[in-house]
Amino acid sequence: MACRGPAPPDPQFVADWVRTSQAVVRAERLAPPAAARISAYASLALYEGYAADRRSGLRSLAGQLNGLWSVPLAVRERPVDGATVAAAAERIVLDSLFSQGSASTKRAIDSLTTAQIARRRSSGVGADGSARSVDHGLALGRAILAWAATDGFLQTRGRPWQAPRSFAQWVNTAATDPHVVQAGEPRTTLPKFSQTQPTEPHWGTLRTFALRNGDECAPARPPVYSEQRGSDFWKMGKELYDSASNLSPEKREIARFWADNPDAPGSQWLGVVTQMIGRRNVTADRAAEAFALTSVAIADSYIAIWRQKYRSMVVRPVTYVQRVFNPKWQPALVTPPFPEYPSDHSALSGAVVEVLVRLMGDTVAFTDSTRTNVGVPARSFRNFTHARDEAGVSSIYAGLHFVPSVVQGATQGQCVGERVLGRLRTR
Repeated sequence: MACRGPAPPDPQFVADWVRTSQAVVRAERLAPPAAARISAYASLALYEGYAADRRSGLRSLAGQLNGLWSVPLAVRERPVDGATVAAAAERIVLDSLFSQGSASTKRAIDSLTTAQIARRRSSGVGADGSARSVDHGLALGRAILAWAATDGFLQTRGRPWQAPRSFAQWVNTAATDPHVVQAGEPRTTLPKFSQTQPTEPHWGTLRTFALRNGDECAPARPPVYSEQRGSDFWKMGKELYDSASNLSPEKREIARFWADNPDAPGSQWLGVVTQMIGRRNVTADRAAEAFALTSVAIADSYIAIWRQKYRSMVVRPVTYVQRVFNPKWQPALVTPPFPEYPSDHSALSGAVVEVLVRLMGDTVAFTDSTRTNVGVPARSFRNFTHARDEAGVSSIYAGLHFVPSVVQGATQGQCVGERVLGRLRTR
């Protein structure tokens, strides 16, 4: 009688890793670009772990991602269990990327790894196969970390940055906002989100994952700064002032739901991915594929967006409206400490939805409850496109972005999503 192999891995293995990684991002209060970087490397370690199992049908992304020329390959005659490989690779990658994290963060990572490997043993993975898979996961994790070390991130730690002095350029209003706790944050290898210090001004110099560089999907140039009545910039400011004043309760709720913080918008979209894993009844390898492509789209979007933000240095609406229209005007939300153009909400959401629609279609309604843990009520959407559009307009309601920034951000995000899908062959 032929021996039966182990049962297929549960797709919730992947969802558990997404949830755990996002939970530790919140606990460590990482700056959104830094959180996206960690999620991308974690998702790729997980993906390559499943791809090492020849039963998955996944193709390695080595040779497709910038700078990742190769990864350790499993010997065909000595097969490995993808879920076990992935868990072992995740532990070594996340333990390293969170090396400056709290003890509870490290316990969460280690306990999930141990539990998943044990569950695979109980599902039929033998002792030899499990040990072989763990060894391969360790080798794979080390390869991912070696690749991550060359992306330029470490070179940005401690690099000085001089704030602009031009009246026509961005002013960090968060540094003087009385509603914001005034506290600086050291630029460590685990950079926390500071409400007052400029957020990662050198992020646009990092190596991209699938884009050729941070300029590949650059948006159109923003209008030239002007306070002259009837100028393009004046019209842009007046449109924002009219739109963001006297908001209805519904518009305020939309603004609050998509508010800038370590949970939004990138982490919110990853939360949607975990929900779709369960609702669509996808296999574990399909779940790993979705996690990887979505995370890469988010990470590349942050690099591309931040490159443009700190190049264009467009003033925020609060600065312009107070100068030109109403010195007492305040936006619905505190303006975050980075330049205005383009809208990160629009670009990130555009990139993610481009990926999700390709993988899962755009016909299923869903409720996003990813921020109920911080007291923000869940919101329901007709489909991914509906959520994408609301994420973009939310920053207008919040008084954080001018309309052209939202429109051009959406175009930039769509471009990023298309490039990720066009260049990465997963099967």
